[in-house]
Amino acid sequence: MVFLLAASWGVSYVFIKVAVEDIEPAPMMATRALLAGLLLFPYLAVTMGSRRAARALRTHWRPAFVLGALNAAVPFWLVAWGEKHIDSSIAGIAQATVAIFTFLLAARFLPHESVGFTRILGVAVGFVGVAVLAGFDPAGGWIAVAGTLAVVLSSLSYAASGVYGQLSVQTVPGPVLATGSMLAGGLILLPLALFQLPTHVPGAEAIGSLLALTIWARRSRNCCCSDFSGCTAPGEFPWSPI
Repeated sequence: MVFLLAASWGVSYVFIKVAVEDIEPAPMMATRALLAGLLLFPYLAVTMGSRRAARALRTHWRPAFVLGALNAAVPFWLVAWGEKHIDSSIAGIAQATVAIFTFLLAARFLPHESVGFTRILGVAVGFVGVAVLAGFDPAGGWIAVAGTLAVVLSSLSYAASGVYGQLSVQTVPGPVLATGSMLAGGLILLPLALFQLPTHVPGAEAIGSLLALTIWARRSRNCCCSDFSGCTAPGEFPWSPI
């Protein structure tokens, strides 16, 4: 299961790298998020009833919107833009800073999280490790540095969504947040996406990678998780197609 989880996480960056060659980050990630939300809603309707599901989405639209921004729109776009300028392997390494940012934010905003010397040392070692593996001066010049920093900023956004989830949305059902946040994330990106629509029909590889990114990669990853509060991020739940 651990190897499947690692593989499904890693292959997402490959799919993004292939798709972003033909599709700009905003339309690619808006499509990804909206399609994910549309695929999730039937599950929600079956398990809760269509009227109850729609009512739940309306009731919890505020946390869904916040998570749609922090856990979808912002990091999705940053990772995709970053991968226009760096290799997918570098993006995957830079994304490892999620754990570091989560610790730093949790230490500030979650009083029950203890901060000791061992944890601080672990964060410092982790930061140095990511920097060494990603490269202090990656090939490609300043634009490659900017691409790496974009992925690092996406990690900060993911970490913020995790802390927000623990502070504000513990009582909201995971499937409702998953559906609502993906729809919200797609809608946030939609205005920018409309200005970056492809001037030609994307190739089969780009379309296939986008569909695989949306349906297969996150589904395989979340199949390894046993509950909403485990390894799934806020806005996701087991069997999520994103």
